Amino acid sequence: MTAKRSKGAAGSVWRAFDELTPAFAALITEFTNSPRVTYGGRGFGGRALRVDGRIFAMLDSRGRFVVKVPRARADEMLARGQAVNFEPVPGRPMKEWLVVTGSTPSWLTLAREAYQYVANL
Repeated sequence: MTAKRSKGAAGSVWRAFDELTPAFAALITEFTNSPRVTYGGRGFGGRALRVDGRIFAMLDSRGRFVVKVPRARADEMLARGQAVNFEPVPGRPMKEWLVVTGSTPSWLTLAREAYQYVANL
């Protein structure tokens, strides 16, 4: 599998996709075939998929799958217990950002929804 180069405190470091969950590595492969989509970065969003530079799906620092979806969709998923609000700082939830907790819908389905939403912002 391909590796990603990133800067760390000790200089350049290679991080293999193998360090990611297999499900997220599959998303990287699926979406980076699009010319508008990139993966990676520094700091917040270091393990993020971006469309035109804007994050639509990522693994957070705790390895949880996070997506940005329309508010109505977020409310629906929260009500069904499929997700919780994403709070990068405790007590400060980010609107439209969810940590996926359920197995349905699939990560691929959610990533496609998130891509469509963010690509049209």
